[in-house]
Amino acid sequence: MADNNNNQPGSVQGLRSARTSPAYLMTNSTSHSWVFSAIAELVDNAYDPDCQADNLNIGHYVSNGMDVLSVTDDGLGMTTEQLHNMLSFGYCFKVGQRGHKPIGHYGNGFKSGSMRIGKDALVFTKRWSADGARMLKSVGMLSQTFLAAVGADTVVLPIASWLDESLDVNNADSDQSLALMMEHCPLFNGNLDRLLQEFDVIPVTGTRILIYNLKRCSEDPEAGLELDFETDRSDIICSETVSAAALNPAQRLQMHNLPPVPHTRRSLRAYLAILYLQPRMSIRINGEPVQSQPLQRLLTRQTLEYYSPKLSATEEARLEQRGNYRCRMLIGFLPDGHGDYGALLYHHNRLILAYEKLIKEPGRARGVALVAEVDHLQPNHIKQDFERNQHFRNCMARLTHHLREFLERNGRSEAGGSQTAGWQWLECSRCGKSRRLPSSGPSSRSLDKRVWHCALNPDAFFNTCGDPEETGKDEASRQLRAARDASLAADRRQSAAAASRSKRRRTEPLVAADAKLEQLAASLSNSSKLQRIGQSLSSIGNNGETSTSAEASVGCSGSSCGGSARSLSVKLEPAQPDDAAPDSLAATAEQQLSRLRSDVLLLLRRLLPKDTRLPLPANADRSVDAAVASVLRNLAANESDSDNDSEKDCDSLCQSDVGSP
Repeated sequence: MADNNNNQPGSVQGLRSARTSPAYLMTNSTSHSWVFSAIAELVDNAYDPDCQADNLNIGHYVSNGMDVLSVTDDGLGMTTEQLHNMLSFGYCFKVGQRGHKPIGHYGNGFKSGSMRIGKDALVFTKRWSADGARMLKSVGMLSQTFLAAVGADTVVLPIASWLDESLDVNNADSDQSLALMMEHCPLFNGNLDRLLQEFDVIPVTGTRILIYNLKRCSEDPEAGLELDFETDRSDIICSETVSAAALNPAQRLQMHNLPPVPHTRRSLRAYLAILYLQPRMSIRINGEPVQSQPLQRLLTRQTLEYYSPKLSATEEARLEQRGNYRCRMLIGFLPDGHGDYGALLYHHNRLILAYEKLIKEPGRARGVALVAEVDHLQPNHIKQDFERNQHFRNCMARLTHHLREFLERNGRSEAGGSQTAGWQWLECSRCGKSRRLPSSGPSSRSLDKRVWHCALNPDAFFNTCGDPEETGKDEASRQLRAARDASLAADRRQSAAAASRSKRRRTEPLVAADAKLEQLAASLSNSSKLQRIGQSLSSIGNNGETSTSAEASVGCSGSSCGGSARSLSVKLEPAQPDDAAPDSLAATAEQQLSRLRSDVLLLLRRLLPKDTRLPLPANADRSVDAAVASVLRNLAANESDSDNDSEKDCDSLCQSDVGSP
């Protein structure tokens, strides 16, 4: 298709535009070191909300002696302009719909994925016209073989389109593009009818991708294909990860010390079963449905944990969160016989890292999986890893911490897995609902054909497609634990609030006492007040009891005091009986003495060093005199023994809000 510069702004029309060398198609595809990651890019395009596909079929067939990988969905299809953007680089206009967020946003997935699988690709698409009255059909070709044959110095995209059964007159390149496809695509031998028959494979609307000239295991033309379609017709095997059974004894001996290859890296069916945390569409391989593996249901002895990362305002806006984003992780034991272990990290429902080894101790962690939704991390452009930034390192450290805690609490079974109860989960091939049934029994015989539907369920309460989806025992337990954890969290919040209120109630009297002490200290500077205190003390007593007499002085030589001295004298002498004193005068004096004793104790607590404990009498009304005398003597002794400490205390006292002497 000719490069159209007329769409450029007027200020740059006529300037050269960037060209893309055909060799870049191969260079770009090398970012996928694993072929299944390339296939996942094509599956993601059907999963994204702009496609709205409910079914996807991945198939293999031979056309004109060539192996062809096909990917067909029943989505909305594309217009000619949308197909052009899909075959170009960097164009992405995907937006989320009703909580369904798109996976791709770089505009490079189809190009890198398809060219990793094979050298050439055809894209057929059907979509209703804008008025809904006519069917728009389009086909485009992205072919390294074609570009090399015509000697193109930039990537050229032949695209032909039809309205119903006639070529679209709005696409001026249709005739030329169709002629080039008939000449350079070996799948149809120049037969236009065979090409048009590919549109019939698509349901009412949708997209069909054909990839041919598939990559081989080596540069030898006679080498086997990288994708093994023959070992299991209901599956596609990655030939680069062959099992030990397919090797000769010498090769098995050479691979003896190597770690076993996970099943998800060998089997496309096993990888697609865990590709999405919550499947939104049905996937088939050569017509056989892929049973999704809901790990949140398969794990036993589950533990649900949360992690709240520290995010900037920009990152919270990207996540559409307002300070309440939490990373959810589920830890538990995998079913018996599952040989792998590690963390499965999902981003926007899509698996990015599978069985990441957080703990490098296979004997301890085998059979234990951690499933986490880490939407705050940023995947790389091929969606097989995350950007290794500080957020990633913090998240890995937190996940490792929770995994170690789980292993310490639960230990590990002797078989390296869980003690499962003999249950398995299957997805109905008709309604897509998950059902729980025994792992062995008559209903499991059809598993060999990988076809199962609700009518085969032995549980009469869930054996029709109209029955609601079943909640498993482990999931129900998890929900109960989540409700219990929420209740405990609410109780903890209430207890914390009550403790805070109690603390305020305890500290408020102390604050009031400190304020009263400040008033007392200020009043002590008045000599007339001291005289009245002495008169009150000498006038107390009406039964002839002998009180204790004590006198102490506190000297201040600190710089803030100016070298002045203060003395505090409390004299408790025997009171002379006064028969003429009325009872009301004695009661008033007793109340004044009680308040004075409390004030003196508060003042002494303020004067003593912080690490000195003030001995409080058991009965403040009767033994406070002796306590006051003892404290005053200790205070005088501390002053004579530690001059430096006294200077610091006096400086602190003089710098407080207490009035100057």
